[in-house]
Amino acid sequence: MTRLARTLQIELTALESSRISRAAAENHGAEDLALAGEAIYLRYGPSRGESEIGFGLCERALAIDPNNVRALGILAERTTTRVTGMQSIDRDADIRCSDELAARALAADPNSYHAHHAKARVLVAQKRADEALIEAERSLRLNPGFIPSYLVLCQANLMLGLPKKAIEHARKVKRLSPPDPYLYVFHTQEALAHIMLHEDDLAVACLQQAVANNPEFPAASGYLVAALALSEKATEAQKQLDRYLSLRDAHVRTIAGWRRMAYSEDPAYLALRERIYEGLRKAGMAEQ
Repeated sequence: MTRLARTLQIELTALESSRISRAAAENHGAEDLALAGEAIYLRYGPSRGESEIGFGLCERALAIDPNNVRALGILAERTTTRVTGMQSIDRDADIRCSDELAARALAADPNSYHAHHAKARVLVAQKRADEALIEAERSLRLNPGFIPSYLVLCQANLMLGLPKKAIEHARKVKRLSPPDPYLYVFHTQEALAHIMLHEDDLAVACLQQAVANNPEFPAASGYLVAALALSEKATEAQKQLDRYLSLRDAHVRTIAGWRRMAYSEDPAYLALRERIYEGLRKAGMAEQ
């Protein structure tokens, strides 16, 4: 049932987006624009070049209706992803922006799955894993087919040092929606769990799938650098580092920068991070 709901959600929002594009989006109201933005968000995830078109539509929706919950939730995802995707230039400012957008969404509609998902993502960035789990579960109760909320379940369990739970959630998504355009996120989360478990070859395999699913996603590309180095594949790791540094959105280019992006103080999570820094260092990433 969840797989069907997800498929229908993508297809229906894509049809809505196509309808609005054909009729010139500037003539539509806030909810039409937000629906079109959601269609792009669901089809491409938050970390592809195409996603910026969807975010732009959501910004236009808010210019018409500042309380549009759908647009508020999706725009909160943009700034949170910069933090959890290891590419924020100003972590505190991005978290403040996401928090404000999520709070506005919840105030406008306390029963919106978008609003609870947005809040859950903010709580991850704020290093509040237990609360993030509660919000993600609320989002999924309201809409079991909303695959993005499973990302929070993966992230929060990693933050709590529970890699096997993170793998369980990531693999569930892959079963529910195997052709999903969002899968690069879950390949990446499963890979991080394998690195936490010192299963580096499995991590490499997952990250290669993530990069194949979305070559533009800097986090997966960077984590693949580390996993290859940890697996003693030095030449491949160095080549992958070059690919990572060539990405348009790879704003964090030093180990010190990656270190600032950590979002948990759990000992197992911090040990995972240290392994990632070790791999990046072995591959040749600059320290400062």
